[in-house]
Amino acid sequence: MSEEQTDSSGKQANAKDNISLCRRSYLKATAGGAALIATGSMVSAETQYDIINVSSGETYRKHLGDEESLENVLIDISAQGAEYDISASGNDWSIRNVGIRGHWDRTTNTDPFRLRVPDDDKTGVVENVHLGITTESDRSYGGGPSGMFVWRDHAGHIDIRGCYLNDYQDNGIYASAPGNPNSHPFPGSGGTVRIEDCYAHECGTSNFRLGTDGSSIHNSVSVGGWRGIWAFIEETDIYDSDILNSESGDIALGDGNYVESDTAEVALNNSRWGTEVAHGGATTDNIHATSVDTPQDRLPENCPSSPEEAASGESITESDSYLPEGDFEVEITTNSSLAEYLIEVDADEVIPGSDTNKDEDEYQDRAFERNGRWYIHGYTAGGVESYQIKDGQILRIGDFEESSIVTVAGQRLDLDTFDSITEVPNKETEDRDGDDILAKKIVVDGSNNDDVSNYTFKVTGEVEKNDTLTQVENSTAWDELPSDISDQRVIGIVGNGKNMYRYSGNVTVLRISGNATVRLGE
Repeated sequence: MSEEQTDSSGKQANAKDNISLCRRSYLKATAGGAALIATGSMVSAETQYDIINVSSGETYRKHLGDEESLENVLIDISAQGAEYDISASGNDWSIRNVGIRGHWDRTTNTDPFRLRVPDDDKTGVVENVHLGITTESDRSYGGGPSGMFVWRDHAGHIDIRGCYLNDYQDNGIYASAPGNPNSHPFPGSGGTVRIEDCYAHECGTSNFRLGTDGSSIHNSVSVGGWRGIWAFIEETDIYDSDILNSESGDIALGDGNYVESDTAEVALNNSRWGTEVAHGGATTDNIHATSVDTPQDRLPENCPSSPEEAASGESITESDSYLPEGDFEVEITTNSSLAEYLIEVDADEVIPGSDTNKDEDEYQDRAFERNGRWYIHGYTAGGVESYQIKDGQILRIGDFEESSIVTVAGQRLDLDTFDSITEVPNKETEDRDGDDILAKKIVVDGSNNDDVSNYTFKVTGEVEKNDTLTQVENSTAWDELPSDISDQRVIGIVGNGKNMYRYSGNVTVLRISGNATVRLGE
């Protein structure tokens, strides 16, 4: 376990891993039956998790380092003064299937659930967690704990998905510190956070608070609290979410303490909210989009409704049997690191969305057809890119980064369900008659010589001769000389002219006898 010191942002961490509690052994239920927890709550069949009853005045402490995990545990702090202290400070850690029930008695600001990933190419995951405690404070903000706090020196990426937060009197998810400007006494490291399928209710200062480019909120619900979603610094992207009944503003942006907060922005897609508010020099003109409908108080799919449900893992919906067909939209998301994606689709048509990069540069996003199949290929870094599929189904998916997400109609796909594709097919071009030909070309050029050259080459894909090649004046026409194509191998002769072939794949063999030159190109 990793030891921690006082954080330079002023947030207090504990020095060691120390558990003071009454531990009950694993609760195990068998198929066809149910197990009864001491409080009388029921756990459904085939579930297994630890129950930790924290004694009065004691604290359950759990600190995670690199590649460590906390899973399938129910922490009960119902006893007077009982508390928990959970932190993850390392790379590639995970917190899954955790429920906390009971009552938080202190009325001072504190952060009992703290997160960071120090390396910019590493990740952390918080999934299926229910923080449904009640608190002693009845203030609308301040005077109590935060739900989850992300340290200012978080540099990597954290996925927080399927989490329920209730009545935390600081921020629900407090993740703006990594965006602290250089003028802050402790500048942030710029790490990103993705919030997905989460529900936050009456969480004081704000329900969700973000502050770094590349951070985003997806299919989540904010109800009540002083602010709903607070975009503190930089840009926050929001998708398919509902924000309602906040006292100050459903969407808030900016802060009066830092000039950098004046340019805070919020970009929304297919989301619903009511009121808006800006702080400091920020303006609500930087809230891009309008509400598409009346916001709804709903529990997102894959979000647990109780601590027991979270600990058991019952709220996680398995998606490996979900194979979309017909007309649907594919959304592709990765963390803030640049990542390439590739998907093969059997469809009538695939249309790139407005959020894709259509510029003809090295990071172009595109959909193209090849030999009766459609391919989606592109690059993304923290945003969401979408494609409309017409009467189709997904066949194969490339090897995505671990933090990458592919969703269809809000349903996250299990990428392991699909066969793998590792190479981007050549994009088709058209010849002057509009017929499909292969993208790469090889030209055997003897136009500056008086002799005849013999050549042979072999490719890994398909190859065909280009019959429309214009010959050099007074040259020996290449189509009057012997040429043979069989089993991806070409044998030919060129005089004072040029022979050209179109091919796919790669050239693996190339031999030439004579003074002709060979050029490869697109």
